[in-house]
Amino acid sequence: MLKMTGSQSFHVDFASPADWAAMYRRAGLQVVPCHMPQEGASWKRPMLADWKTLQDELVPDAVFGRWYGQGGEHTRRPNMGLITGRASGNIFVIDLDTYAKPEAEQWWDRVIALNNFGGEPETWEQRTGGGGIQKFFRAPPDWTPPTNKTSIGVDIRGQGGFAVIPPSIHS
Repeated sequence: MLKMTGSQSFHVDFASPADWAAMYRRAGLQVVPCHMPQEGASWKRPMLADWKTLQDELVPDAVFGRWYGQGGEHTRRPNMGLITGRASGNIFVIDLDTYAKPEAEQWWDRVIALNNFGGEPETWEQRTGGGGIQKFFRAPPDWTPPTNKTSIGVDIRGQGGFAVIPPSIHS
């Protein structure tokens, strides 16, 4: 069980999708519903047609409530994602596709050796459904993290990026 601020607590094993969304919201993250896995289709994306308009600030409480509040449109939908950048307090994600590209892990090891004396930073991370690792960081307020992909399996999800987050189901 994770103890949240105030009297609220969160239990991973018993939390509903709406509980997960509310936990992310309390942390100031722009959580939005995303597609469920579909054979042969691009599903790791928001299911909102206008999601790009949500990149700069958190949606109003009324909108969030319509999605994840009591009786909301997406309260039972496990798949959700995080819009990275300004809308989520300048959070960005380093996505290391280590399962497919050994160069990604080698790159990360070099970055850590050069910049952190070989020690892993304390940050939120998750294993992706495909076997990679995503590490979440908060950028300084005066820097806008970019969103880009590399040929070595290292992707950055910065301003306007998107990452699927728990409790989402992967194919």
